[in-house]
Amino acid sequence: MLLVLQGTLVLLGAAVAQNPTSVDIDLVEGSTPGTLEVRVRPNGQGFSGIVSAVQFTISWPATSPATLGTRVQYCAAGFSLSSTPQVTASGTIFRTYSAFGFDPMSTTCPGEVWTAGVWHRIMTVPVNGNTGCTTFQIVSNAFGQPSDTNYFISLGGLVRPVSSNRRPCSSGSMPCRWRSSCIWKDPMTPVRC
Repeated sequence: MLLVLQGTLVLLGAAVAQNPTSVDIDLVEGSTPGTLEVRVRPNGQGFSGIVSAVQFTISWPATSPATLGTRVQYCAAGFSLSSTPQVTASGTIFRTYSAFGFDPMSTTCPGEVWTAGVWHRIMTVPVNGNTGCTTFQIVSNAFGQPSDTNYFISLGGLVRPVSSNRRPCSSGSMPCRWRSSCIWKDPMTPVRC
């Protein structure tokens, strides 16, 4: 809006918060045995505003007896994750998690503000009944995946480009041949060995 007051030019408008250019998501073995952690990493800018919406799907082979237990979410006051029942299709089990937020993280969860270029844990979930070694991963457009369950994030009402590292993460009660995919150089950067 443009106002002219006695020869003075005044511009009025809302300040626009900076948003990340994109947000990566990854699934890693949790620090507690038998758990998985979902992490996000904003790129370009950090973020402390409203997580308008986020959705991701975890998959694992239907041959595994494993199930995902009750999640522990970080910043639930800012955006509360809920899950769908497990769906089995094309030899794979899928579980989708979705959340909507209405308040800025800076006020609801100051300790959970996302710093640019840093992995931030948003959820931990126990793996129950896993008698062997099972590979879990976050998927988008996977064969048999239920429709409308791809990774998606909207920050401050703006849809952000997303990417998933899509590295499998193995978990189990016995040594896993591919367990090295869950070993990381530092606590927040998963790598393959």
